[in-house]
Amino acid sequence: MESQLRFRGPPSGPPPGPPPDMNKTDTPTPPPGPPPSISLDKLASSSLPFPSGPQPDTPTSPTSGQGFDPTNSATSKHINLGVWDYYEEKAPRLNRVPLVKIYRRMTQGLSGAPFAWRLMKDVVRLAPVLVWFYLACIGLNAVMPAVSLYYSSRMFQVIKDAVEKRNVDSSLLIQIAVARGVSAFVQRACSYGMQRLAPIISLRVRGYFAEYILQAHARLDVPTFDDNEVRSLLETVASDRSGAWEALSESFNIGSIFLELITQALVLFGIIMESNDSLLLVTLSLIGPIASWWSRPIRRPEGAWIAKVNNENYVRMMGLKKVATDRSHRKELVAGNLQEYISQQYHAARAQVGDSAQEFWEARRYHQTKNAGNPIALAMPLFRDLPQIIFALRAIHTPASIPLSLAQLDLVQRNVTAFSQQLENFSHIVEGISYSFQTIESLYSIIDIPNHIPDAPPDALPLALVQDQKVKGLGIEFRNVSFKYPGTSKYVIKNMSFTVKPGQLCVIVGENGAAKSTSLKLILRLYEVDEGEIFIDGRDIRTIPLKSLRQCAAVLFQDFSNFPLSVRENIAMGSPLHAQDTTRIEEAARLGGASQFIDTLPEQMETYLSRPVHDMAGGLGFGQHTLLGRQFNTAKGGWGRKGGKRGGRAQDMEVSGGQQQRLALSRTFMRSNDENVRLWMFDEPSASLDPLAEFNLFERLRDMRGTNTMIFSTHRYGGLTRYADLILYLKDAHVAEMGTHDELMALSGDYAQLYNVQAQAFRQDT
Repeated sequence: MESQLRFRGPPSGPPPGPPPDMNKTDTPTPPPGPPPSISLDKLASSSLPFPSGPQPDTPTSPTSGQGFDPTNSATSKHINLGVWDYYEEKAPRLNRVPLVKIYRRMTQGLSGAPFAWRLMKDVVRLAPVLVWFYLACIGLNAVMPAVSLYYSSRMFQVIKDAVEKRNVDSSLLIQIAVARGVSAFVQRACSYGMQRLAPIISLRVRGYFAEYILQAHARLDVPTFDDNEVRSLLETVASDRSGAWEALSESFNIGSIFLELITQALVLFGIIMESNDSLLLVTLSLIGPIASWWSRPIRRPEGAWIAKVNNENYVRMMGLKKVATDRSHRKELVAGNLQEYISQQYHAARAQVGDSAQEFWEARRYHQTKNAGNPIALAMPLFRDLPQIIFALRAIHTPASIPLSLAQLDLVQRNVTAFSQQLENFSHIVEGISYSFQTIESLYSIIDIPNHIPDAPPDALPLALVQDQKVKGLGIEFRNVSFKYPGTSKYVIKNMSFTVKPGQLCVIVGENGAAKSTSLKLILRLYEVDEGEIFIDGRDIRTIPLKSLRQCAAVLFQDFSNFPLSVRENIAMGSPLHAQDTTRIEEAARLGGASQFIDTLPEQMETYLSRPVHDMAGGLGFGQHTLLGRQFNTAKGGWGRKGGKRGGRAQDMEVSGGQQQRLALSRTFMRSNDENVRLWMFDEPSASLDPLAEFNLFERLRDMRGTNTMIFSTHRYGGLTRYADLILYLKDAHVAEMGTHDELMALSGDYAQLYNVQAQAFRQDT
């Protein structure tokens, strides 16, 4: 199938967009065609809920929360939930009226209807035959209850005629019996068809939309990806990949129930018109459902809300719990003999908090359960039995009609009850329709999130490949550059100026936090400078296409990461064009110093250091088990991630920090023979290496330097600085000293002082 995914603009340039219930099918939907344009400001202000707790408890009003003031008792309500102070926006009184609430929810959801319609068309394109057959099943399944009700009423009429006239129309009786049987079979077949088709469509849509979400994530630059608003939207979408299908399923549900209600209402209306008793029956039968509906407490907030912890002992108690249960604190806990102290302190904090020690969602459910009773709810059995009581009183006056009256009562009451239940279901689903449409809108909108770093104009020329090997390296110039990270007010670079000539070896040194790593990130334009200019080969960096700029540079960051892929692919991703070149991958591993430790891995190049999907096992004894070539750690508990009681999952490989860095170096060395590379940048490349490995690494780097420009940031002097054409000593957010090693030593400044401090440890006379 041809992919329908389309992105606006180039990948690096300006960008390319709960829970329903349709037999509980889970799956997302694909977005063929270009998504509608939507600004990030709209995404941030559209009140898309980003819940931290169960979805059903999220606010549903798309305009709620504007100007919400928890301290204003006129517009907000305060409830104490033990260790939580809970404030919620007061809902309009008319929202207590069921039909008014349904109307408001439907009108709120209409703004997202175009996205739902677009999603519907996309799903049909994805699996047209399956979807149309599925919709046919939904439609028939919705009509069948009304058909069954119609023939039940006809059956009752035949029985009534037989009692009153002593005559039975056998042909009509057979027709009714056959029709009832056929309608029951069709309804059953439709339900079966929906159950079989929904998972198939769901899985197809889920896979398709997973690709869409991945591409939407992949195209974002660093500051955009780190933006809190963007992260909230992306995490919401990524954590609920089935949201699109569920939202569409909810739309189908609404249409199905609406069709069912209309057809049943028409049949009930016909029954009422045929008999005065039927009108009385329907009226009496509706009293119970209406009273139940009216008396039900509102379980989800109608607007904005906030919950604040009011007990510091509870906060401390939960902190102690994390210390005891989180793996990241295990070494400190054991080495410090903290077991008894933590247990004692937790017990003391728990005693102070008492029974109020509940997580928010648990405390809220407890409060709702405790306050669920009300006078109408207590009288519900009376309301339900009211029709029988009335007809019992009537039977005293007309005892001969008791059999027919009871049969008619049973027919009408059963169907009115079913009708009211569907109406109640309809109200529940409509309550979430605005959220569902927001889910669809957010899924389509993630592809339109604009990148913070705009690309060069479309007609901008790429960096030229230099044919003269004597001047192959890139020239770099900072002119009065100032920069602070997004969301912060402190400048990490202030009025920085320097020039690295083509082919030079430049070493950036300084104390921790001196912006050495930041300088390298700015050269790759991972962030935009706040003031000043950066020039690459004499061109303003903003006029160079981002793809061309980054294609000319090979970089290793200090805060590198290795991917959750095989060792082979981790290295190969340094140069995707040569990802299938085994010889090149092995050479890169040798240059990075990783060959020796890779040979010791269980599957060598095919080993996953961190598997993104774990093999699962269950029913095992406690301890470690080796099955099918995998090691499993078992733990007692529920099914979840551990695989069940005495179940477990395959363990990840544990490697040292130095081995991790060698692997990252190998990935960088995949471009060692790449003619496009004109700049090599290494940010603390030996931070996790032992002295011998560091010495060998620097030897290899000097050997492969050639005429490329090479920039290092490091806090270790000597290994590189003595060979550098240019040393930049950074201090207080700017270049404090600049020159060669000999020139800076002659200055007897900060560089010379730190160099001597490091050299002193190796002198025999100290």
